[in-house]
This record gives sequence, C-alpha cells and structure tokens, in this order.
Amino acid sequence: MGAYISSITEASWSREGEHRAKVRYAAECLISPTPAWLTKVLSDFAFEISTQHNIEHMSLTRKDLFEAVSSAQRMAIGFIEFLQTPHGPGFVAAHAPEIDEDFRLHLIEPLQKIARSMNSVPASMLDARGKIRSGRGKALLPGSMPARYICAAIISEAVRFLEQKGLSAPTKAKLNQSATHLWTSLLPPLKGWGESRSPSWTRYFKAAEDPRLATLRQEVFRHLSIEMDQASWRE
Repeated sequence: MGAYISSITEASWSREGEHRAKVRYAAECLISPTPAWLTKVLSDFAFEISTQHNIEHMSLTRKDLFEAVSSAQRMAIGFIEFLQTPHGPGFVAAHAPEIDEDFRLHLIEPLQKIARSMNSVPASMLDARGKIRSGRGKALLPGSMPARYICAAIISEAVRFLEQKGLSAPTKAKLNQSATHLWTSLLPPLKGWGESRSPSWTRYFKAAEDPRLATLRQEVFRHLSIEMDQASWRE
C-alpha cells in the first residue's frame, strides 16, 4: 500500500458500467437508500484493492525472493573479494583506465553496506529451524497487506463511519455481500468462489484492526467525512 487514493488511471477501461453497478450493490448492502457520497468513496478506494492485487500478482514467491536475494548477496561478496585481490583490479584497470585505485576503494564500502543489509532479508523469511516460513506464498513489502484485507478494511471503516452517524450495523451476511461486490467491481472472483455459495470474509474482517491497515482506514474515514459534508452543503 502506498499513497491514497491510487493515481492509477485506466483510459481504455471498458467496465465502468459494471464497476459502478457493483459498487452501488456494495453500498446498498451497508445502507439503503444509499447516499451518493458513500458509493463515490467506495468506488474511489476500490482501486486500492485492484492496485494491491496487481502488485501481489507480480510479486515473487517467498522461495524465489529468498533465492534472488541470497544470490545477489553472494555476487556482491564475490565482487568485494575480487576488488581486494592484488591481481584483479590491476588487470581491470589495464583495460579500463577510468577504474583507478581511488574508484576501487570508494566502491568497496557501498558494496559492503549492501551485502550486510541483505542479511536481514533472508533472515526475515526463515523460521527457527532455518526453513522458509509457511503460509502465504507471495513476499510482500513490510507494512503491506494482501488485497483481500484491504477490501475488508474499507468496508469495515465505512460501517464504523455509518455507526458513528447513528445508523445500524449491517448483518454478517450483508457485510460479506458488500465485500464481494466491492472486490468484483474491478477484479474477478477469487478461486474457489462458486456461484452456489457466498464467499466468507470473516477472517479478513477480524484483521481489519491490524496496525498495517490504520492509514488506509483513516483515509477512508476522512474521505467519507468530506464527501458527506459536501453533499450536505450542496443540499
């Protein structure tokens, strides 16, 4: 997750009508009749879900990232060792005069810092036995959360906002339906979501208070406040 709201634009997007309909259904599951400002905010933040989903799709698995970082660290260490030999740098300098002694010495220290800093990356992926940690396969940046948790957090914060305005909380079934509609407004159904059953979002709603989602939730609440105030002013 990064800055809110995402700056991604989709000039050739042909699903706008479907997106608006799905977001409207998501809002109606929370409150009916549905105010336009609620639909607008849910629509805006739906792109945060899509953006994180795309990041996850491009991300390496834990195993692949572990191997890539370990390989890069080995290469950095090997290069440092080469630069510190009596014969290697001299041979290179003979063919590339711009790589002089001063350049070589200034290059070693940054490489050493990079090699040392890489120690924490593989270590963070290993358990006490030195094995790659089990669980979600994709390696995400520290402080980020998978797209499904972002979707649930957006709905949770919208509900909290509505409750503060004196409205009743929707049922668990309505919460699940709202999250499903918001997700599918830009993304295909998750694997295992058949048409015969409604997907459960329980575990994701339970994690909505995770500190890593705090900034997102604050922004959702702030935008809801702004849009509702502007709507009241226009009336």
